[in-house]
Formats: sequence, structure tokens, C-alpha cells
Amino acid sequence: MTEKRSQYRKEHQKDSLSRLLKRAKAPSHDKVDVNLEFTRSSQEEKKVRTPFVEDTKVSEQRLARSTQKQLSLNEERENKISRLKKRLNLAILVVILLLILVFVALFNL
Repeated sequence: MTEKRSQYRKEHQKDSLSRLLKRAKAPSHDKVDVNLEFTRSSQEEKKVRTPFVEDTKVSEQRLARSTQKQLSLNEERENKISRLKKRLNLAILVVILLLILVFVALFNL
């Protein structure tokens, strides 16, 4: 008789868990060869771990650039808004004129 899928999965889970536990319990035979020339000294570790402190002039320049970018972006946005408003007004005017022409043609002809 064939196994049900649930029975098959249970057995395979037990097998995989047992293999995992065996690997964890077994001593590792892999040796790691560390070359002492490539290890960091305590001074190098301190240099790596200390945060980078920016110069105040550099941070002020970055702040000035970011504000200029924001101003230019705001100006561009305002220009786009005004162009779109003009186009919208023109489109509304054209639709109104066409409606007037349709009504004139409808009632006079």
C-alpha cells in the first residue's frame, strides 16, 4: 500500500532533523588557517570603529546645495503648474466656443 503524503513528509522531516542534529553534535574537522599578517591590530580596529566626523564647512556646503536644489525644484514645480493652468484654461475656452457653435448651428439651421 502506498504512503500518504502527510506520512511521507513526517518521515522526511524527522530524517532531516536527525541529520541536522548529527551534524551539530559531530566535531568539525575543518581547520581555518589564519595568517597573522592579515589580522588587524587593536589600533586599526579602533580606527575602523570610530565614526567619521565631517568638517563643519563641508556640512554647511552640503546644506547650502540642498537648499538651492529645493528652491530650484520649487521654481520648476511652479513653472509646470502655471503652464498646466494655461493649457487647461485654453482647453476650457475651446470647449465653450465649440458648444456655442453647436448651439448656434442647431437653432439657426
